[in-house]
Amino acid sequence: MSERLIATSASTVGWLSLIWTLIAIVVAVAVPVWIESRRRPRFCFSAYEPDDTDGARFLRIRVINAPFGTYGRSPIARRLGKYAGKWLQRSTAAGCVASLTFTVRTAGGDEGATVYSCLPARWVARPQPTFNPRDGSRDYLNALEQAFRFDVSPSEDGEVIVVAVKCGSDSEAYAVSKCTYVEPGNPNENCSPKLVLCEKEYRLTVRVRAGGVEGESDFIVRNPGEAQEFEVKEHDRDPRCCGLAPS
Repeated sequence: MSERLIATSASTVGWLSLIWTLIAIVVAVAVPVWIESRRRPRFCFSAYEPDDTDGARFLRIRVINAPFGTYGRSPIARRLGKYAGKWLQRSTAAGCVASLTFTVRTAGGDEGATVYSCLPARWVARPQPTFNPRDGSRDYLNALEQAFRFDVSPSEDGEVIVVAVKCGSDSEAYAVSKCTYVEPGNPNENCSPKLVLCEKEYRLTVRVRAGGVEGESDFIVRNPGEAQEFEVKEHDRDPRCCGLAPS
C-alpha cells in the first residue's frame, strides 16, 4: 500500500514539474514578445499651425510617435505608461511614409466623392525639392523621394507633414503631394492644377505607415474664401487625435 502511495506521489510530482516547466517556457517566450509589441511605434495626430509664406498658406498636420505615458484613454493608463517608460523606450518609426485622402463634404456634413486617394505627403523636416538643371534629374528625383520618407522618433513634439496650400487670392486650394514638385514648368510652384480642391469643405484622412505598423486619423479641411480662413481642424468624433488615445 505504501509503495503504491509513493509511486502515485512520484507521478504527481512528475506531472507538476512538467506543468511548471511548460508554464516557465510560455512565460519566457510571451513576456519578451509582449514587451516588443508595446515598444512598436504608436501614432497619434493633431492639426498643426499653418505656415504663411510668400503669400501662400500651407496647412499642416503633426504626426506623433507617442512615448510611453504621453497619451491614453484614462489617467491610470497614462500613469502606468510613464512608469513603464522609465525602463522601456518606444521604437523609432523608421522610413515612415504618410498619405492623404480627400473626400468632399456637403454643407450638411454628408460625405460625397473621394477626389484624391493615397497622395504621398511631404515631411516638413525634409528640404523642399527644387529642380536645378545643373544637378540633373537623377539628383532631383532622389531628393524628391527622400522628402516623402522620414524616421519619426518617439517624442511629444512629433513631425509635421504638409497637406494643402492656398495661393494668394485664388478661390481654389490645392493638395500638396509629389505632383506639386515634379512640374518644373508650373508657373506657381506650390499649386499643381492636377491637385485642385474646388469645394468648400473636405474630410481629410491621414495615414502613416512604418514597416508593419500603421495609423490614421480624420480631419476637416475648410476653404470658405479668404486665405486666412483656409484651415484644417481635427474631426470631432475621431478618437485618434492627440487629445485622446493613440491609434
